[in-house]
Amino acid sequence: MVFQVLRPNTASLGFGLFLAIHASSVWGGAFPLLPLTLQTFDVMTLFAIVECLAFSLTFFASMAFSLYCPNLMRHRTAVLCGPIMCLGSICLIAPLYATEWLIGLVVIGAICLGVGSATFFLSWQRLFASQSAECGTLDLVLGMGYSAPLYFVLHAIPKAVAAYTIPFIFIPLAEVCLIDASKHIDFEQPMFFDDPRQHKHVYRHVVSFSWRSALCVGGIGFASGIARAVALEDPAMGIFVNYASMTGALLSAIALVWLWRHYTFRFDTVLAFRTVFPAVITAFLLVPYLDSFYLRIFAGIMYAVFTFATMIMMVQCAQSSRDSGISPTYIYGFFAGIVYLLQGLGFLTGYGSAELFSNSPLQLATMALASVWVLAVTLYAVRGRFNAEELQTPAVEFISLSSTRSLGEPSSADGRDAGRSKKDDAAPLLQQVPSLQFAHDARRSVHKGEALSAPPKGFSREVGDQPFRDKLSKQCAAVAKRFFLTTREMEVMELLARGSSVPRIADTLIISENTVKTYCKRLYLKLDVHKREELLDLIEEVG
Repeated sequence: MVFQVLRPNTASLGFGLFLAIHASSVWGGAFPLLPLTLQTFDVMTLFAIVECLAFSLTFFASMAFSLYCPNLMRHRTAVLCGPIMCLGSICLIAPLYATEWLIGLVVIGAICLGVGSATFFLSWQRLFASQSAECGTLDLVLGMGYSAPLYFVLHAIPKAVAAYTIPFIFIPLAEVCLIDASKHIDFEQPMFFDDPRQHKHVYRHVVSFSWRSALCVGGIGFASGIARAVALEDPAMGIFVNYASMTGALLSAIALVWLWRHYTFRFDTVLAFRTVFPAVITAFLLVPYLDSFYLRIFAGIMYAVFTFATMIMMVQCAQSSRDSGISPTYIYGFFAGIVYLLQGLGFLTGYGSAELFSNSPLQLATMALASVWVLAVTLYAVRGRFNAEELQTPAVEFISLSSTRSLGEPSSADGRDAGRSKKDDAAPLLQQVPSLQFAHDARRSVHKGEALSAPPKGFSREVGDQPFRDKLSKQCAAVAKRFFLTTREMEVMELLARGSSVPRIADTLIISENTVKTYCKRLYLKLDVHKREELLDLIEEVG
């Protein structure tokens, strides 16, 4: 069963290959394959500034395109990723043969790598968001895990060979995987079909509700960037940090998949940031007083934490897109623009500190203070001045995979491609979506008057501590626990049970009417009911 969950497919392997390439050619040091004589401080700084701006601005531009040119986001934009990124890699190889054009080639290469890699990220995010929560998230997490061994393989290739295989073999191969996986995107979903200009209030609400999470990940990004930049001054430390970060990605993916197989849980980014804040600032303040070995370990751990945070960020963006029916490129552009801009600023701050301070202890002390200041400001911003404990932030939901996996049933079409077509009937969908088969069996038990079987280990969500407004609210929570509904599905179900119309539900939850209709269809399928009266009967029976 474990191997069935971990089985790779086109999407997860392609995403892992892209991340390995991205880590090798961008964050792993822009010129790892070129002579050190070309890697001067001025050239590296110029590349970092231009690449960071191009990378972040592409994400912010995607927000505008999603709002005012939504049709562009529905096309197969994946075909643009590879050629742009290949051109950027080639521009970094060209200085070997045309040293006099070094600066111009570096600028063009930085722009192309920034725009190409950002477009790749946006296309992958669109794919994962278009799938069901279980399938899309599993592909994303497994892709993060596969990126580590693929990264090690890329670095096992001789540098003279790798310089040419990355733009001419590996980048096109990653794009082929993306194009193949994107063939099955259903562009009739509300997140693609609805005109964003008619639902601007929905988009504003999602941004106002999730900016704290983006800022927390950005704060970790700044801290990891500044630590990474100082570590990269020593080539040996730079290699160690790269390997540590990729190993962290592998271990994080393994741990997350293991927990997800056995338990249902929620991950709150803001709460996690507030929890690790004391440990992180303490570790930073120790940097000036300890040796280089500590700095090497600390930089590796910080970047591994940032890698995990970006994985959770992508999962949260996909969940927000499904829950609210908004464009996945819009919400991810918002998150990634903030996060990677702060990460780039941290890298430039740490890299530039070597020129500003010739004294190593003073440089490390300045780096530590800058990081602590940014983290402290982030903590203050996300807590707010008043009623900090009452602030609500979106949490990432992981509903246990053990339902269908424990039944031993094969998954359809590479295991994780649910929700590909609106025309799928109920029977195939029961195999495609991990939570539906057990829910369907539970509903049949209710119809027959039999006792409901216990859900798999760790699958039931705890609802005993939730505040309930009345009896119906408590009954709906019991149904959600039994049929493992997401928070948004439970909200829609309760409003339906209270007699709210589709427009009223859309107004209450601040989502589009098409999104409400989509959730109603999914609810009726999960609960095996066909009208509101049957839903009320089920709530009464189970609750």
